[in-house]
Amino acid sequence: MSAKLIKFDQVYSIYGLVEHCPNKFKDVLDELIASPDGEEANSDTTILKTIFLYFLELMGVSKDEDLQLLVEKTLVWTKEQEVDKFFKERKPEELINFDTLQLCPTEKEGGNHKKFFKRFCKIIITDLVDMFPKRNRLIPAIVDKVCIIAQSKVRLVRFGFTYIAFGLMKVLLHQFSVLSGVIGRLRSQPTLCSAEDSMITQCHDMIKEQLQLLSLEVLHERAYDPQEFIRKHVLESVAQLDATEIKAAGEIQDMKLIDLVFESLRDESAPIRKLAL
Repeated sequence: MSAKLIKFDQVYSIYGLVEHCPNKFKDVLDELIASPDGEEANSDTTILKTIFLYFLELMGVSKDEDLQLLVEKTLVWTKEQEVDKFFKERKPEELINFDTLQLCPTEKEGGNHKKFFKRFCKIIITDLVDMFPKRNRLIPAIVDKVCIIAQSKVRLVRFGFTYIAFGLMKVLLHQFSVLSGVIGRLRSQPTLCSAEDSMITQCHDMIKEQLQLLSLEVLHERAYDPQEFIRKHVLESVAQLDATEIKAAGEIQDMKLIDLVFESLRDESAPIRKLAL
């Protein structure tokens, strides 16, 4: 890893990787998540710090000292009130650099970063699922922190982490669909049951739980957001789910995505009501 990409404590910038070494993107992410049995394997804490450093840089936080402080805070926040207290004591506009902000409600230069963010979600989630039960606490830890920060009273922070939540949710829905198919085939051939089959079921249940959390604690909450552009983003994102994702979400009744669409029909905004139709 190039020294110029290291931010602090051997935590490096994936944002900088996209800017300077995009051809190494997948290899570097695979190495980041590599099996904890390896001699040079990263700790779970280092992985979480690297992931949230990336999220915060996409959010427009650009000063190294601000990034380090926010990353450290993110790992210890357990409730939204702690997030609000942090931003109340600091001016968000002094933390967020609008020149580097990539996750924003308006179209702007930066489509390349959004494309890499989608790749990031796919690579990280797929690697962690393939490695299960090793690193089994990381997906729940990522989802937990995203859900907490998405409740922030700062609208750009709230929007950014709602955007991140959707990116994670789409990949998790695909993984849920794949594992549902595997479990279905195993149940049709009970003689093949083994310890590995049980592990697959455990992973499937873990993904289901994370999808429920993302749906109820982010999507449904933000569907009632006071900011119209955030409510609109939620509905547009649901409308962009592909057939596999919609089918998987339909199998998890507690996600209540249909309820979310019906509730949007009563939104005070005419464009949102029209979109819900």
